[in-house]
Amino acid sequence: TNEGLGKNSFIFTQKAIVRLTTIYNYLKSGVPVLLEGQTGTSKTLSSEIICKLTGEQFVKFDFCLETKASDLLGRYKSDVDSWSGLSMTIGPFRYAYENGCILLLDNINLASNECLKFIGDALDSKKISVEMPGMPLKEISMHPYFRLIAAQNPNNGLFANKRQDLDPDFFSRFQIIDFPSFEKDELVEIAQGLAKYFGYDVSEKFIQDLVDFHLIWSSRD
Repeated sequence: TNEGLGKNSFIFTQKAIVRLTTIYNYLKSGVPVLLEGQTGTSKTLSSEIICKLTGEQFVKFDFCLETKASDLLGRYKSDVDSWSGLSMTIGPFRYAYENGCILLLDNINLASNECLKFIGDALDSKKISVEMPGMPLKEISMHPYFRLIAAQNPNNGLFANKRQDLDPDFFSRFQIIDFPSFEKDELVEIAQGLAKYFGYDVSEKFIQDLVDFHLIWSSRD
């Protein structure tokens, strides 16, 4: 049901339940997961739903081509109240890693090699080293409840040649979960659920016509 999910009108289709259960089981075992599928296949929303259902804190970060490892770890800024004159803003990866949150790294195949190496090293060693000017090197241990979800669009279609194919060694740390485009039966189930959720009084024929229109329109160039 949608009870307790606030404004999220997420429809729990049978296929969605299978995907959510698969993600949950891997995360429960501490295995990082990689969600792969086209835009609009509910990768991000499914991650949010898992966190809402389990009550875990959710942290999300979107990669772009300019993202640096320091964006994940944190940056120094001027601080007149600090004896060194600097303080560090905590990056999303470090925050989740240190506090035991579920972290979603979206568009992971836009990440630079520097970022991928940082993530891989942090997962393998279960430690992050942080340097502060004038202070000894600080080591941060991975929280036992830290969980990692990565998501990406495939490197084809509209995204061809704009994303990198991740190195197999990096991939090996993740369990890949496919998010295929919605088939007609699931779209009908979603449309029926949304009509009920929003209180729309529509016929079964209207639902079918709407889904058919969507499939025809979305198949065009």
